[in-house]
Amino acid sequence: MTDHGYVARDYRAEPVGSDFPAYDGAEHKMADWPELIELQNERQASPLDFHQENAVPMLNQGRLKYCWCFALVSGIMNRYAYSGINEPVPHLSATAPAAQGKRYRNRGGYLSEAVRFIEEYGLPTVENWPEDSLDRSLAGKASVKKSAARHTLISFEDMGRGDFELAVSALIDPDAACPVAFSLPWWRHAICGLKMEYRGTNPNKLESYGLTFANSYSSKWGDNGYGTIWGEKLRGQEFIAIRQVKPRAE
Repeated sequence: MTDHGYVARDYRAEPVGSDFPAYDGAEHKMADWPELIELQNERQASPLDFHQENAVPMLNQGRLKYCWCFALVSGIMNRYAYSGINEPVPHLSATAPAAQGKRYRNRGGYLSEAVRFIEEYGLPTVENWPEDSLDRSLAGKASVKKSAARHTLISFEDMGRGDFELAVSALIDPDAACPVAFSLPWWRHAICGLKMEYRGTNPNKLESYGLTFANSYSSKWGDNGYGTIWGEKLRGQEFIAIRQVKPRAE
C-alpha cells in the first residue's frame, strides 16, 4: 500500500475538542441524506460548487508525506472562495506549516496536528513558499512571515473518531455546509471532502453514497484533480470541518 503520509491520531492522547472546538452543527440521519443532497444540488450550494466556480487551485504534495496538511489547506482555500474575501482565491502553501512543524523532515502526520501547525505558523502563498520546498531558510524571510500572518484566522471543528455520519452532516447541511478533511486509513491518505453523491434506491445503505473530493496531486490526477469514492471506502478515522476564514489586515 502506498504511504501518502497519513498517520492515525491517538484519540486517547488528543480527545475531541482538546485543541480546538468540537463540531456543534446539526446532525442529519442517513435516511434524510438523499433529500438534503438533492436540495444542495438544486441550489448549487455544495463546497464543490464554490471550489469549481471560483477556480480554486489544486494542490500538489508531490514527493512529500504532508497530505494531512494539504487536505485542510484545500478546505481553507474553499472557504476563501465561499466568502469572496480574496479574488482570485490565494494559492496557499500547505508545505510551510507542515515542514516547520515536522522540523523539515518528510514525515507523516494527522489532521489535528496540521491544525496546530497552521495556527502556529500561518499559511504563506506558494509564491513565497513553494509547495515542493523544505528549505528552512524560507521561514526567516520577511515576505514569508508577512504572507503567513495574513492567513491564520481560521475556524476548525473537530469530530469524533470514525464519526462519518457527522462528517456527512457538515457537508450537506442546508444552512451551513462546509468542506471536511477526511482521513482514510485504507489509503493512508487524507483528502478534502467537498460533496456527497447519491446513486441508490435505499437511503439506509452506505453503498448508495459517494464522496467527491479534492486530492493533493495536482490537476493531472483523476478528473482535473477531483475524485469520487463510494460505500465502505468513505469510512475514515479522523474528520475535521473547515468552517470559515478571515484574513488579517495588512
